[in-house]
Amino acid sequence: MQDDLSNFLALLLAVQAGVGVVSSPQMAATAFAGIKIGGAVSSHYPPHGNGRTATLDLGYDRVASHNGLAMELSAMLPVFRVPGPQTDPTKNFLRVYFEPGVGYHAGAGLGGYASAKMMFVLFSDRRLKTQGDNVMSPYVELQRRLPFGDWRDGDTRVTFGVMLAVCNHCGLTSDLSVRARPSCTGRASTMC
Repeated sequence: MQDDLSNFLALLLAVQAGVGVVSSPQMAATAFAGIKIGGAVSSHYPPHGNGRTATLDLGYDRVASHNGLAMELSAMLPVFRVPGPQTDPTKNFLRVYFEPGVGYHAGAGLGGYASAKMMFVLFSDRRLKTQGDNVMSPYVELQRRLPFGDWRDGDTRVTFGVMLAVCNHCGLTSDLSVRARPSCTGRASTMC
């Protein structure tokens, strides 16, 4: 059985743009464009532990007819993938992540906020290992931002993007001792 390379990521670089609607005081359109940068915050492999990915979103935000800049820090927690690990690395699969986070919108509008996101990514093991010509993976993200001042305000948006993602088992890791484990000698595994 193949290892799941999408549980957590060593590196994530993405560009994204989206639209949405602010819920209060009046319904109004919102817009967003920016970048997402992420990486592993823990590199412990199963069964010894679970790695985690953290992301930083930076971008231009237009909320309730006011321009601003937004910055958000989130965790990327794997929820499920369909289908499961496959022997053919070129086959696509859908990976879903839950991303709880906190952020700040500078300019008139939200200020500090809590965020809940669901990310739907179309990965393949080949793209996660950055093999071949096409290494970009498309994704859709659904987000609800709740300002700390008044939870009834805030916005809901959908974001579309493409990312370069590198699996944590594929060489970019802060735990270089994994490569020197005696149990990995002579084994053909993506975990070693």
